[in-house]
Amino acid sequence: MDKTKIIDEKILANYLSGNTYADKAKALIAHQKDSWDLVRKNYSNLEKIEKKVFVFDNFKIVVQFNPGRIVSSSAKVDAK
Repeated sequence: MDKTKIIDEKILANYLSGNTYADKAKALIAHQKDSWDLVRKNYSNLEKIEKKVFVFDNFKIVVQFNPGRIVSSSAKVDAK
């Protein structure tokens, strides 16, 4: 697997809506969603997140349940 893939501006041109760095970052993410199954799946998992807010006297706590997160959190990180 080639770990040094460069995505040039010609490829991103189909996804660009402007010429700022933010526009280019959004275009890169859109391109990755179209061409990378894992990215598409993980962004889809974000729609399943549940949040709950607990309000106390002078502060609030937001807790989040992300059922897709356990997969990456429990991934093996050994040398193999």
